[in-house]
Amino acid sequence: MSIRRDALYLVNPGYILADAGYDVWLGNMRGNYYSRAHVKYNPDRDEEFWDFSWDDMAKDDLPSMIYYILNATKYTQIGYVGHSQGTMIAFAEFGNLNNIVQNNVSFYAALAPVAHLSHIKSPLKYLFNTPKDPEYVWHLLFGYKEFLPSSNIIKWLAKYACGSVIFDPLICENILFVICGPDKKNMNNTRMEVYVSHEPDGTSVKNMIHFAQIFLSKQFQAYDYGSSEKNQLHYNQTTPPIYSIRPMKIPTAIFWSGEDWLADPDDVAFIFDNIQNLVYEKYISDYNHLDFVWAMTANKIIYEDLINQMQKYHPSK
Repeated sequence: MSIRRDALYLVNPGYILADAGYDVWLGNMRGNYYSRAHVKYNPDRDEEFWDFSWDDMAKDDLPSMIYYILNATKYTQIGYVGHSQGTMIAFAEFGNLNNIVQNNVSFYAALAPVAHLSHIKSPLKYLFNTPKDPEYVWHLLFGYKEFLPSSNIIKWLAKYACGSVIFDPLICENILFVICGPDKKNMNNTRMEVYVSHEPDGTSVKNMIHFAQIFLSKQFQAYDYGSSEKNQLHYNQTTPPIYSIRPMKIPTAIFWSGEDWLADPDDVAFIFDNIQNLVYEKYISDYNHLDFVWAMTANKIIYEDLINQMQKYHPSK
């Protein structure tokens, strides 16, 4: 599930960075509102368009975006700020021994960082933890194109997200909040209709299957094609490659929390155990997964520290 970059910055960290003197570029992952164009396929018609997971975002989309920015600005390095899936693709790509893109990144801030998913509290775990192959179950429920849950499935998940507590229907009926957590104490209630009108945004069923595989395997790994033969065809080995964070040399700041349904502290511990150049970390006890980008207090609690760290390693011009 992706958060559209313009929606992510509704509480304006982009403007805050711009005010600090940075040239700000907002990336959009394939499949969302601004990334549905293709030279060959129509996302509304062609199943082939949706044949991607975050593997493809890490190895193809992220480097393409970085090199596009460098070419346009004539800079040699960027500072990278990622949230949720944006951190997952960064850890996968920046830790790749065979790439040079990390040489073009001078600082990396990871908000609600994700690599492992085995301890998630989100109701997604009930869809991830299937008795049959997750690929079979997810295709049966959602098809082969865009991940667009039916209202019945949203209501089923919401039962676990909201429980017996009466929450605003805008929250319980929006799949993004059902997945990430319905607690909105840190959000601006007057902006709630704006948030839910922008979100959720699109991703592929295959991407969600990949998340399910990460949950089940307890590994930070590439997409599993389901058989030794298919994996051999794609990877020249019978099992999906395991991603490693250890080779990543970029100065990294991590912002994490205790109430995050998707970046659980037990899973974030894997990142801390493997990261080699951690220059700053901040724990916020009461933030959920969305508070990192939408909380009213995010400017003081997150962005001021983020900018202070970025200025050390990637000073504004």
